[in-house]
Amino acid sequence: MASARHADYNASQLSQEKMNIWNDSYDDGRSSLSGRARAALFALASIALVGAGAYGLYRVRTPDEPETLADPAPVPEHPAPAPIQVAAAKPGEARLALTPAPDAVLQDEEYRDAVADAPKVGKDERLKDAVGDFRLLKPGGDKVPQTTIGKSGPTTAWNWTGPYAGVVLGAGIGKSSMRTSVASPPDYFLPQDIGQIGDLGSRNATPLGFVGGVEGGYNYQVNSVVFGLEGDLDALQLSQHETQTGNYNSSPANTFSLSQHVSTDWLATLRPRAGVVLDKTLVFATAGAAVTKFKYDEEFTDTFSPALARQSMSETRVGWTVGGGAEYSLQAHWSLKAEYLYADFGKISTTSMLTAPAGKTDVFAHSATFNVHIVRLGLNYRF
Repeated sequence: MASARHADYNASQLSQEKMNIWNDSYDDGRSSLSGRARAALFALASIALVGAGAYGLYRVRTPDEPETLADPAPVPEHPAPAPIQVAAAKPGEARLALTPAPDAVLQDEEYRDAVADAPKVGKDERLKDAVGDFRLLKPGGDKVPQTTIGKSGPTTAWNWTGPYAGVVLGAGIGKSSMRTSVASPPDYFLPQDIGQIGDLGSRNATPLGFVGGVEGGYNYQVNSVVFGLEGDLDALQLSQHETQTGNYNSSPANTFSLSQHVSTDWLATLRPRAGVVLDKTLVFATAGAAVTKFKYDEEFTDTFSPALARQSMSETRVGWTVGGGAEYSLQAHWSLKAEYLYADFGKISTTSMLTAPAGKTDVFAHSATFNVHIVRLGLNYRF
């Protein structure tokens, strides 16, 4: 950010008249000015020079701090004096009626309206422009637009420093690798059926669903680089159910069925982020921690006894996330964001046992991984 500087709005330079003090007396035999008179003249000249120099320092910007200022708003010139219409005197009257022409009256009213509509600067008023510069403006003059002047013309500076909050809305697509297999030496199952159950129990799910919630954070800008910390809490409605059915290798007349289901309800992230400002757009990358509640359900049945095994687990998982996006400043406080996030929550695992037929001790092993790709839009308000 540029430091605050003071500048005279009109940037007019005061021309200083050279002051030469001449001795009016000349050597023709007459006495010159007395010593006291010469001293008084020298003192008056010194005071005048010091006063002119001080006034010049106040009015004129030092050459070490040049600055290009925005051109002042055009002020309409006062129209030329209205032509005078001379009314003819009636008989017996010795007076003239002086009235302006109708078009002159209209011009004068337009001028007054234009001047009245122009914003004026109060006495000692200081205006802060978009990049933090202060300009000392002449009282009664037109206000300078809040812009800075670059080599390529006027541009507006945007500052991302400060807290913000907003809402996000988008979609997520998850991926889960689900595995169910017989983990113990067979008791109910025959050896030739164990591999078959494991093959049908290996499934990949890709649930698709809605993502939406609230977010907030803080940015700190250094020149064109922005550092920040952002957190969000979202509904993450992803769910998918997979069911496979097969015939036993040992008894093709009998079938078995494996059902597996994965789902999530919500997502929370806390992420540092860093980016670069390009005009009104902040392009950023982000990475951090992510948390979700991951659910897995499984059921095994067959038509032989029938057999039955069920398992259900729900676990809050802490994972990691990485992504990036761009945020566009709509105006002084509002911005629109487009963002992509990838989050990975690792693997959960558990076991279950046959509950029917009675007395059978076969154990199943279950596991499921979960990650998600998220694309969303956000609308933020910067305080």
